[in-house]
Amino acid sequence: MIIKSALKFMTHEAIVLSVIFMNAVVMVALETTPTLPKTIGYWILWVDFVCVLYFAVELGVKWTDLGTKGYFSDNWNKLDFLIIILSIPVLIEPFLSGGIGWLGDMAILRLARFLRLWRILRYVYTSETYKCLRIPVILLIVLTAFTMLIDSSKDLISDIYPQIKLTLNVLLVLSLTFLLVRMLRVLFSTFFHRKLTQNPYNFDSSLVDFICLIAVVLTSLNGIMIAINTAGYDPFALLAGLGIGGMAIAFAAQDAVANIIAGIMLLVQKPFRTGDWICIDGNTGAVHHIGLRCTVLEEFGGEHLTFPNKIFMDSPVRNIDKRGFYLLSGSIRLHHKTKHNEITEVIDMMKKICTEHPELYNDCGVRFEGFGEACFPVSFWMCVKEWSQSEQIIYRDRWEKIRVVEQDFYIKLVKGVNEKGIKCAMPIREMMEENKTSQLTEKDRYHEN
Repeated sequence: MIIKSALKFMTHEAIVLSVIFMNAVVMVALETTPTLPKTIGYWILWVDFVCVLYFAVELGVKWTDLGTKGYFSDNWNKLDFLIIILSIPVLIEPFLSGGIGWLGDMAILRLARFLRLWRILRYVYTSETYKCLRIPVILLIVLTAFTMLIDSSKDLISDIYPQIKLTLNVLLVLSLTFLLVRMLRVLFSTFFHRKLTQNPYNFDSSLVDFICLIAVVLTSLNGIMIAINTAGYDPFALLAGLGIGGMAIAFAAQDAVANIIAGIMLLVQKPFRTGDWICIDGNTGAVHHIGLRCTVLEEFGGEHLTFPNKIFMDSPVRNIDKRGFYLLSGSIRLHHKTKHNEITEVIDMMKKICTEHPELYNDCGVRFEGFGEACFPVSFWMCVKEWSQSEQIIYRDRWEKIRVVEQDFYIKLVKGVNEKGIKCAMPIREMMEENKTSQLTEKDRYHEN
């Protein structure tokens, strides 16, 4: 049972693709430098042997699960079977008297390596996840086929064969680098992004994007240096020649460099994460994206504000989500003729609303402020529970949750005040009109008497 589970795990899509890419690297290395085993050792041929052995085991597992009829009903499985048959010499080579590598550069082995690369087509044309790999895969296949064609016709084009071969070798290295870069992006955007961001307190999505960018840049630089070396030039001498020019460019772009360094510090120190509600330089919004050069905030109305990362190093940042709640405060003004027991009733009413509301914490504050200008002011503060993605069906975002909870509080307060017959303070103009009406009424009563 354990062996069967292990074999099924070995045939997982991600593992199969990784082995195919490893085999593609070996193929390009042997095509561009046929003498490579003698230079660095025959271990590279053993890597090729392990890849073929893995493909044979994968074929056996699928054949056992699907049966003969089910396995050969799929055209892609037929191609896999043909590839394994052509690769049999690779599997038996180490056990023959000559040992590994004695078959050398046989055409059937080169053809088998070439066809093994075709296996990736079943993934890039049957899965939406890997469709971005189509162009680099087709490019690599075409260049490999053209290289094999040129090698078989080198006697006919002996005059220009070295130049064509050198050009094709450089293009093969660059196309393989292109394929690896695309594959890194796919792995980070699907598997790694999903796994690493399951706990947002450990990994932020922007940090995953940054790691992906670093991996892509390093892979691209490494591929370019190998291509330069394949072309017959010393890449390190070329880099030394570009050193002075690089210093001049860095001096001219010091603001951009400062923003990039600040972006790295934000991703490492993590004062806030994607989705956090922050306040910076008088602007409040949710962090939409943290990039190397700039950070984007999304305001309440959906507008995006772009800030250079340098400003987060020079200005204080208030992370509202770090509190775990949203603070709401306000005040109401009671009528200047309100009695003391009615003020107490209003205070108790406001505390009760906060206690009974499901989206408010019990920890709230209500205080009578004393004597105001023609009113009795009562201030309050309350804590709204933090918004989460699971509440998106009820509240679109944190802004909507805060506004809805605030609205519920005021509606219940107005309802309670009206039921108690308690009046709120009126504007000065209305008070003057009320006093004027009261004076006229008293004068009419005086004349009647």
